[in-house]
Amino acid sequence: MNYLLKYLLLCIFIIGSATTRGQNKKIDSLKINLKNSVNDTARVNTLNLLSYELILTGASNKADSLSQEALEIAEKINFKRGALNSQSNIGIAAYRMGNYDRALEFFLKVLKANQESGDKGGIAGRLNNIGLIYAEQGLFGKALENYFAALKINEEIKNIKASSSNYANIGIVYKSLANYPKALEYCFKSVKLNDKLDYKNGNAGNFHNIGNIYKAQGDSAKKKENWGVMDAKYIKALTYYFNALKINEKTGNKNWKANNIAVIGEVYKAQKNYSKAMTYCFKALALHQELDDMRGISEGNFNLGELYLQQKMFKPAEAYLLKSLKVAIEIGAAAVIKNAEEGLSELYSAKGDFKKSLEHFKKAVALQDSLFNISKNKEFTRHEMNYEYEKKEAAAKAEQDKKDAVVRAESKKQKIILVLVCCVLFLVFIFAGFIFRSLRVTRKQKSMIERKSKETEEQKQVIEEKNKEILDSIHYAKRIQQALLPTEIYIERVLNGK
Repeated sequence: MNYLLKYLLLCIFIIGSATTRGQNKKIDSLKINLKNSVNDTARVNTLNLLSYELILTGASNKADSLSQEALEIAEKINFKRGALNSQSNIGIAAYRMGNYDRALEFFLKVLKANQESGDKGGIAGRLNNIGLIYAEQGLFGKALENYFAALKINEEIKNIKASSSNYANIGIVYKSLANYPKALEYCFKSVKLNDKLDYKNGNAGNFHNIGNIYKAQGDSAKKKENWGVMDAKYIKALTYYFNALKINEKTGNKNWKANNIAVIGEVYKAQKNYSKAMTYCFKALALHQELDDMRGISEGNFNLGELYLQQKMFKPAEAYLLKSLKVAIEIGAAAVIKNAEEGLSELYSAKGDFKKSLEHFKKAVALQDSLFNISKNKEFTRHEMNYEYEKKEAAAKAEQDKKDAVVRAESKKQKIILVLVCCVLFLVFIFAGFIFRSLRVTRKQKSMIERKSKETEEQKQVIEEKNKEILDSIHYAKRIQQALLPTEIYIERVLNGK
């Protein structure tokens, strides 16, 4: 994995690093505190803080030594938290030095302790660290397994910043697997979370990663001589690199700034825009020298040597390539050594010095064999991972299709039920209308009958009243008649003279 990517991955361990001057002040202050430490616990804590600051400045060897001292004291006094911090620092320092086996050993120790204590945040952090190691070793399947496990925990405990880092790392692995759509998907997921947190430093790293993805696509298109696609991808890469650079200039993060400027120079070099490429490569080299970043210095000299060589300016090309080779040999950077040897072979061939050209060519070939095996292993892993990914995607698609079919069937069933219910409701409505109409008719008829009955009753009452009146008149007349006429007995008495 290239040097730029190492710096990108380092952000998972070290977030928001201070400027070199600020770090030096912290280191000086911690050294004073270390001398004045009154007990072992305080000494362990100070050693761990000092180790961490030294890692930030790139002094990983010294950091490893101090962390080991802190660990020995912490174990002696049974200071568990201090021991965990020491082991974590040793893992980070080992990672920085490229000693991945040692880094993995200590991260696994810390992971076990986190699991025993039930520290979910710690577990997620260590899984993420372990994923970084596997990614560096080209074990992309294991890297993804650990990243996704870390992501699951961080989402569960709602650690948004850590989740964002997980997404970014997953994106980087997919970029290494040349699965660029997936790489962009996860990097943009990280961007979205960082936007929510207003975490600009995190997005500086994301923009750099996204720029790397587009640059890789541009490089691929260049090999295929697809110039239209190449230019489009390089333009997008530059857009994101400049966005990252803008943030890092504001925050004063010189490490990231140097990396941004270096890759911008590389893109201009790929586009054969030599004037801009030279400007940015010189700026990057100056920053790497200021930071005493030997790997950056080696790669910066190589880039300038290549630029001069492409322009057939052999004297400065030779000077920069030799400087690159010297530094690369000092730090054991095999990939940079090979590139410098190849560049020098091409340079001497162009100058007609075929003896020197052959010497450097042989050295480059010797290194190529070991690097080729590593590259092939990564290529094999990439194809294997892509196959596994496609297989999982196909299985997931089949499962989703199955679920969609069930949903469609259920939806169809619901529609049929809905139609039947509507039909039944319609029939009920029609029947209810019929019943309502019948009731209205019945009610109307009843009303008419009641009205007729009432009229008949009223007529009956009138007749009865009339009859009563007639009878009353008759009785009245009869009483008058009886009152006026003497009775038979009375008449008989008068006639008889009684």
